[in-house]
Amino acid sequence: MPYHHRATTNAAAPAPSTTITNVSTCIISPQAVPRRDHRRRPQQQPSWVGVKRASRYNLAMKLYWGSGSPVSWRIQIALALKSTPYSLYRLNLGAHEHRGDAYRAVNPRGTFPVLTDGDLVLRESLAILAYLERKQPTPPLFGESPETHAMVWQQVIEHDQGLAADADIITRALFRDGGLDDGTDKTSAALQRPANELHRLDKRLQNNDWRSGNAPNALEVVNYPTLQRLLRAASRPHATHIGLDAAQFKRDYPGLMDWADRMVALPGIDATYPPHWRA
Repeated sequence: MPYHHRATTNAAAPAPSTTITNVSTCIISPQAVPRRDHRRRPQQQPSWVGVKRASRYNLAMKLYWGSGSPVSWRIQIALALKSTPYSLYRLNLGAHEHRGDAYRAVNPRGTFPVLTDGDLVLRESLAILAYLERKQPTPPLFGESPETHAMVWQQVIEHDQGLAADADIITRALFRDGGLDDGTDKTSAALQRPANELHRLDKRLQNNDWRSGNAPNALEVVNYPTLQRLLRAASRPHATHIGLDAAQFKRDYPGLMDWADRMVALPGIDATYPPHWRA
């Protein structure tokens, strides 16, 4: 089953808006941004060096996204790795902006992310990644040979069906009122399944800088948001009730933590971190 984002909220849903009103527009420049320590929770809003207002730019490529959505985040990372200029439109998920008529005029399904490029409208993150790879082949995110291309795609799909799907269960349980009590058994099972995969990744990354090859590729694009999502879930006070502890997680996976540091040191990557997670 394809992995895509479904927004959740505990508040009563307001009436859908008819215009997209609370949307930010910016482009990510390829210059570096301040490095953030992945081993502790950020305490304050950083200076967003490398992020500029783009209202004066005539950019054909636009990304509609939701803060904290891992599938939105992966597209921002891919664009940053390719140093592709684009307009960034943040949807107000608390106000259910993605359900409003204005956004449904862009994407009738109301899902996100959505990438538009001229008349083209793409709404699935994997389709967007495939498009960006063909649109701007350099640097390659899926390798240069047919064999590497197929193997990277295979691992991306396996990630979405496995680790990302389990992370979705865990975070929904820990961030929704009553979710932990209602889904403890399901969440515990989701915690057990990815252990082998995380240890496998950690072992590789203790001896290699990147998931495969000598440069970041699509595996970094999809794995990085998932790792950060699990770390954020592990920081919840009641996460220990299901055997998840942030400090222990970091001790268990030192290779993954060093890899996360390498990722955030890349130009433009820190600027993609979900704004509401920084508070």
